[in-house]
Amino acid sequence: MQKVPFKNFTWLDPKEVTGNVTAFPFAIDIGNKRIVSVVYLVNGRYLATSPLLDITDNYKPVPPIPPPSLISMNIPSSLFSLEKFPSSGKPSNTALVIEFGDDQCPVCRKWNQNEEQKVLQDPSIRFTYIPMPLVTIHQNALKAAMFEMCAYQIRPSSFWTIHDLLNRRVELGSVDEKDLDGVLNGLASSQALPATKMNQCMSEQSPLPDIETADNTLTEKTGIPTTPTFIVGGQVKTGYLTYGEIKKLLGQKK
Repeated sequence: MQKVPFKNFTWLDPKEVTGNVTAFPFAIDIGNKRIVSVVYLVNGRYLATSPLLDITDNYKPVPPIPPPSLISMNIPSSLFSLEKFPSSGKPSNTALVIEFGDDQCPVCRKWNQNEEQKVLQDPSIRFTYIPMPLVTIHQNALKAAMFEMCAYQIRPSSFWTIHDLLNRRVELGSVDEKDLDGVLNGLASSQALPATKMNQCMSEQSPLPDIETADNTLTEKTGIPTTPTFIVGGQVKTGYLTYGEIKKLLGQKK
């Protein structure tokens, strides 16, 4: 049987079907066709749908695509180089919260506007933000992530202000790619960030290796390529978490 070549395999956002069934859709390119199918996680086991067929080549089966690792809903923070990302709170704090976020993700933006300040201002919590730009669905997310991380690398104290501006003042989903540089340059200027250093960092994409390493580790260990994803005291949670829910997961009173 002849194998059909494919490329650009991408996991899309998972969706809960029932309490014990989660659908993991994925997309691949075959020739000039973009094909979407799904793998189901049922009671801790993956159950694939029928084989993909190439309708442009006599319905020959597409080569098997391996699913991600079984989901683990617990993951140690030691797997991530947290010192490379912006954090609040004392390094000695044992109550650790990590957010994997996308500045163009509507839920992430809502969380930033309603909950993030409460977490940042809690002296008992060590909070770390790691960008996870979903480039397949958010065209401006990667450049926004590069921009805020360049700001962090050049002037760490500027990060949270820049991050808030991106999430509260800039509607990234409505900005044309060709106009985004001007918007970001305006934000950099408002915070007196050195233009030459910022442009060099953006051009070289200096923060990208650290972002990719962290994001790939999360996806490989949990099989969850979605935002926002939180690691709260080692527990993996996806979607919107209130400050109260975070405190409860940490075993603390609100």
